[in-house]
Amino acid sequence: MTGIDLTKLFTRKHFGKWVAIVDNKKIVGVGKHPKGALSQAIKKGYKNPSLMIAAGNYANIYP
Repeated sequence: MTGIDLTKLFTRKHFGKWVAIVDNKKIVGVGKHPKGALSQAIKKGYKNPSLMIAAGNYANIYP
C-alpha cells in the first residue's frame, strides 16, 4: 500500500483543525473538534468521510 500525499489538499487555514475528507481529494468539513467537521460533512450529504487532523508537519504529532 502506498501513501497518499495530502499536502496539496491542506492550506494554512486548515492546520491544527480536524478535517473531513472524501475520496482523498476533497475537504467537506472543518472544525476545532472532530464532531464539528463531521457535522459539516453530514450537512453536505457525505455520510462516511475520513477524519484527520491537518498539520503542517506530522513529525511533531505523537500517537
